[in-house]
Amino acid sequence: MTEAELQKRIAYQFGLINGNIVLPNILLTVGRVGHYEADLLYITPKRYCTEVEIKISMADFKADLKKKIYHNSDIVRNFYYAFPHELYQENSTEINQILLDSDAGIMAVRDFQGRCARILRDPKTRRNIKPITEQKLYELLRIGCMKWYTANRM
Repeated sequence: MTEAELQKRIAYQFGLINGNIVLPNILLTVGRVGHYEADLLYITPKRYCTEVEIKISMADFKADLKKKIYHNSDIVRNFYYAFPHELYQENSTEINQILLDSDAGIMAVRDFQGRCARILRDPKTRRNIKPITEQKLYELLRIGCMKWYTANRM
């Protein structure tokens, strides 16, 4: 399963079915440290943001942990790693060990429609993160619309 396929399945479940706004490949800020790209960001009706980092191989997962700027955006309240179901099944012990002290949740995604993303571990909520402002919501929606429009023009 590709990253794009996983994005679509997660977006369907956490967006269309659950009534959240889902945005793919969004640039997020970490204080004055810099930026990173979130694979998927979904925003609840109460304007809390959850980031989903999609990993399609163990090498990709391990490389993510070595990045200079980790997944600590000023707007992300909950953070998940998402894996294809088979990858997680084959490497669950190692993944769980690596994330033992992390605040990251874990989800596995199967290759079928509907509710195909299964949460295997809830994230530790970053309680200091407040809902995004209406202005920030507008900015994110604008970016999301531009991405959709550009992708569908090709």
